[in-house]
Amino acid sequence: PPCSCGTYNPAYYFDPGVRDTVSFASDTLYVGIPEYIEFNLFNDEAIRSFSFNWNVENTTLLRTPWRPIHDIAGPRINPLYVTEPNDYEGFSIPNQFGLSSWRYEIDTLISPGSGHVFSFQFEPLVPGTTKFLMVNYEPPGNAESMLTGMDNNAILPVFVSGTITVLPFLCGDADKNAQVNISDAVFLINYIFGGGAAPNPLESADSDCSGAVTISDVVYLINYVFFGGPAPCAMCP
Repeated sequence: PPCSCGTYNPAYYFDPGVRDTVSFASDTLYVGIPEYIEFNLFNDEAIRSFSFNWNVENTTLLRTPWRPIHDIAGPRINPLYVTEPNDYEGFSIPNQFGLSSWRYEIDTLISPGSGHVFSFQFEPLVPGTTKFLMVNYEPPGNAESMLTGMDNNAILPVFVSGTITVLPFLCGDADKNAQVNISDAVFLINYIFGGGAAPNPLESADSDCSGAVTISDVVYLINYVFFGGPAPCAMCP
């Protein structure tokens, strides 16, 4: 359901049309593999600027690098200003990060009905689940979240957060690139026969669930990738 984490003065934060919606998509991530999470905006009027601040519900699960932005919408939403947790314009709000864009020299920043606007990159730290909480207003520093329409009036959007699930590892992903493909088989061959780096964690390479990482795991991966065999760990208890 929509989450409101704070209070707004209705006289100043008013959306005259259909309530605009800001959301994070649900996703599954793996420990130690940075991944982008989609940010979506569904608006019925043109948006000139925005400022958002979020908290992560489970403070031990994720961290975000500096400027972790993948710009989907192109130059419409530049420049972007990103703040790290505990570093918001000189004051500290634990586990909060922010994003803002202020441009007044153009006619339209984000057109109505935008959908997927950009993505944030996060590094999963430990297994678990979490959601994002939008900060509507939180002193000190007056951190707040809002959209600004073409008339320069501030709009309080509805916020919906998907569930972010972090798993310990992706079974079969020996080279830890968040994919299971032939490169994992090559990685294992180099590890087993060439003294290459070990999978981290080692369990991620035990595709056939034998309790050990051997050439049989390479054969299992090749059968899965090229011949439609069972997925890695499909036979695990």
